[in-house]
Amino acid sequence: MPSRRRLHPVFLYAALLSLGMSACHRPVTAPEAFEPGWMSAEATPDPALEQWIDDRAGRDDRPIASAGDTDRPSLEAPALRRLVLERHPDIAAAHADLDRARAHLTASGAWPNPELEARYLLQGPGEGELEASLALTLPISGRIAAARHAARIELTIAQQALETTRHQVLLELDLLLVQLAHRRHRLALAADLASSSQQLATLVQQRQEAGLVDPLDVTIVLADAARDTGALARAQANLAAVEGQIYSVAGLEPGISSLHPPALLHTHLSEDRQALLDSAVQTRPAWVQARLELDRAEWVARQASRARIPEPSLGPAMVGDPQAPSLGLRVGLPIPILAPGGAAYREALAERDAAHHRLVAASREAPREIDALLAELTGLESALHAMAGASLGSARQAARLARDRYQAGQLDVLHLQSARRAWADIETETIDLLLDIQRVQLELERAVGRPLQLTPSTSEIQ
Repeated sequence: MPSRRRLHPVFLYAALLSLGMSACHRPVTAPEAFEPGWMSAEATPDPALEQWIDDRAGRDDRPIASAGDTDRPSLEAPALRRLVLERHPDIAAAHADLDRARAHLTASGAWPNPELEARYLLQGPGEGELEASLALTLPISGRIAAARHAARIELTIAQQALETTRHQVLLELDLLLVQLAHRRHRLALAADLASSSQQLATLVQQRQEAGLVDPLDVTIVLADAARDTGALARAQANLAAVEGQIYSVAGLEPGISSLHPPALLHTHLSEDRQALLDSAVQTRPAWVQARLELDRAEWVARQASRARIPEPSLGPAMVGDPQAPSLGLRVGLPIPILAPGGAAYREALAERDAAHHRLVAASREAPREIDALLAELTGLESALHAMAGASLGSARQAARLARDRYQAGQLDVLHLQSARRAWADIETETIDLLLDIQRVQLELERAVGRPLQLTPSTSEIQ
């Protein structure tokens, strides 16, 4: 029984340690805590984020509002960007990863915990000897320094990931704002066509009753009116879908505010290919990340190489009768038999080689993507120039003139419909081209990794 009394403190310590670990364990958060909730339209001012807003100020010329929407508070692009930078879940996740990287850097510099060992050897009834030792591993291999350096690189990767996430989120919002401006122009065009088609359908039906028009012409006009009414309904649905996405990205209740996107303008890229490639080397996310990952893999390989060096442990030891113990010195040296360090080292070398190949792939991918986007942008601008040459204003005027001549009985309905469709097609194509140009510019900005230098052009939608 004396042996039990002597061992009791050891077991008590182990029990308290286990209880403490259980008490520190956080319970699983209830699913209700993750239900989405809406917030106000007010963003918290943060001077650290103002540079992100200022970098995109060139896209905010002459914001446009929806027709007749003056009752709700308005949100223009800068305010929406602040809300997104503050509330987007991807940015919150990147912040959490950054905090984890900081914690890992702190932990990577810690020495191994000391090892406490105690044994009680029974020799007979009521007799025995106590053996106890405390040993501390001596990090002579340098693996701790290598791990700390790799953790610093991980911290840099997390910081870069946060910057990249902010940029990607702003690109997502800007694309939605461009789509919103596009959808509003398409809705205005669809409403104009539907209104004029209904007026024309009424006029044709009146002339049919007077026997002044062919029944086939009436059928064509009524079919066009039905098609324009359906197009108006689709345009309204498309606009509502984009508005809903913007509210969701900004963390706002749908319809809580009116949205004022920038005007749908034609901006021309004022940088050449070489300038974009030079910037991509420094700012393209995939390129920067690949270089950092290769650097980290190099230090992980060094850490694994040093791990093959056995690190001795040293500490005091107590042996003999508990009433009269003898003090000594404990020295230990691990023997890597069951877990040889060579396997971990080979794995680290393979990861380093893979990181090198990823860097090579990233360096080759950037010029291909930038060249493809530049070629697409050139083709879209040529098409827009051709539309301007077709004279959108003249097509509008011709459609109005055809309507007036038809009402005066100087033009048949088929020529009137042809003039209206020609104007509507040119108008729709111009709007779509402006959307595609801004979309490609945003994709090019994503490929380069920074805002582009753009200059206003004369092609725009009034």
